[in-house]
Parts: sequence; structure tokens; C-alpha cells
Amino acid sequence: MYYIALCDDNAVFLNTIERTIMLNCEFRQDMVCQKFISGMELLNSEVEKYHLIILDMQMEHNMDGFETAKAIRKRNSSVVLAFCSGVIMPQPEHFEVQPYRYLLKKVETDKMQSVISELLIEMKCRKGNEIEVVYDGRACRINVKNILYVSRIHRRSELEIEEVNQEGIVNYKKIQSNEKLADWYHQLESYGFEYAHTSYIVNIQKIVRVEKDDIFMNNGQILHISRTCKQKFREKFAGYFCKKYRRGAGE
Repeated sequence: MYYIALCDDNAVFLNTIERTIMLNCEFRQDMVCQKFISGMELLNSEVEKYHLIILDMQMEHNMDGFETAKAIRKRNSSVVLAFCSGVIMPQPEHFEVQPYRYLLKKVETDKMQSVISELLIEMKCRKGNEIEVVYDGRACRINVKNILYVSRIHRRSELEIEEVNQEGIVNYKKIQSNEKLADWYHQLESYGFEYAHTSYIVNIQKIVRVEKDDIFMNNGQILHISRTCKQKFREKFAGYFCKKYRRGAGE
């Protein structure tokens, strides 16, 4: 399912944008629109579940759109965020929350449908690269490209991930998961993950270099390649970089 949040204190526009989305050629039956009349009402919902949020910049109840967007980004870093307004134009500080598009309410129907198509396509692309991590009844969504490696922790697993904050600073953290390492490998193998050891799988795209039996990751960690995993891991590693350099050469 895809979840779309529409937030505006103008009920007429809320209904209009909802209808515009549902009539768009990119809209599918597995997409759900939910409407909110204030930033606070939106923030009191499950913000983490939304894949697209269209947010009015001018709202008179408690919080404006920018303040709401800052609070959203603390809880959902991957959502496609679009600002909309009748009069306000983008300001430099607005880009701190990484809006994907800025919509003017008073545009021609064809132009609005074109922008909505772009937003829905981007939403589908981002969701296609996301996975859900569940641990002790809690769940969060993570983009696959942000995972460095997944390791076995007893009967569960742990993901090492990277996050980029609003200042562009990269931070690293660990997230526990109920799933076993073998289950993660089944999900992530096609994204370029491979066993370097029976205790962990590594995202090859996050490797800086390999020296003998040591893997140097982009967060400074050094992981060891075990004897049992060495041949398949090196084949996967070599295959990835051959494709990468061929693409760089224009092939």
C-alpha cells in the first residue's frame, strides 16, 4: 500500500487536490489518501507510514507548513514532501526539509496533473527501494541504499545504517530486527548484498576497498572475509565494479 497525506486548512482545496490525485493516470487502487486540516492533526497521526505528503505552507492553526515539515522530517526522512501555496514563494530555509516540489494552487488543470504525476512516480520509485524493519512490535522504513551491513545477533539481526541530517552531516546507527540474517539476505541479495562472513552480509556499494581478507567500509569500519564466503563474495564484488566502470565509460 501507498499512503498519501494531504494537509491544508482549506477544506475546499483538500477535496480538490484529493480528486485531482485520484483522477491522475499514475494513481492506483493500492494508494490511499488521508486528509488533515492542520499541521498538528497530521503530526498526531502515524507520520512514519506516509510515502507522499502535500503540505500547505500557510496554515493558521498552531503551526505553519515549514514548522510542520521540520517535525515530519525528524520522524520520516524518506517521504516525498511537496509544499503548496496560493501566494508564498520558496524561501532558502524551506530547502532545509528537502521538499521535492513546490506547487502553486492556482495553476491550470493540465499543469497540476503533470506535477501530481511526477510526485506519484517519485513516491513509487522511493518505496520500491525501501524495506520495513520490525523489532519488538515497532516498525520503521529504511531505504536499502542507507544500509551498510546486516549482522546476526543471536536469533535476530542488527542493521548498521547511515543517515544524513539537514546540515548534510552523515551519522551512523544500529537498528535491531526480528528477522533472521538469512531472511535479510533473501530480501537484499538483488540489491548487491553478499555474505562476507556467516555472521553478516555487506552492501557492496558501501565498500571503500578490499585488501586481502579485510573489507574497508565507508564508515571507517573494517570487516573480515571468512574462508567459507571468500570465493562468492569476491565474485560478487568484482562483478559489481565491472558493471560500475562499464556504465561510467558510457556502455
